[in-house]
Amino acid sequence: MPHKSIKEKLVQLRKEPKFTMPLSIYYPGLDNEMVRVELSKIIDRSIFEIYSKIEQGLDRLMLLDILHNTMEKFKCFHLNDNDFIYIRQYLNRIILIVEWDCNPDDLRNLI
Repeated sequence: MPHKSIKEKLVQLRKEPKFTMPLSIYYPGLDNEMVRVELSKIIDRSIFEIYSKIEQGLDRLMLLDILHNTMEKFKCFHLNDNDFIYIRQYLNRIILIVEWDCNPDDLRNLI
């Protein structure tokens, strides 16, 4: 996929409201708006970091390193398992956008 298309899809994902109910009927979203905003910022910063490295030749190890660092930032929030599943869904979407094959266990191991 050309860099322009990848960047456009990353921008679309970054603009989406995050940690809200619409993505899944089984996830009620976060009820604490301040926490929701902070978690969204973490995802958005990671999307921006990946976006900024696309032209520089982002490789799989760099991507996984960014995603690992992203997961580390969530640990201080003491989230429940459903929240982490939701986080991994965002990270999986990022991987799909940049078109890397990634074993789902790779993401589970990031936590």
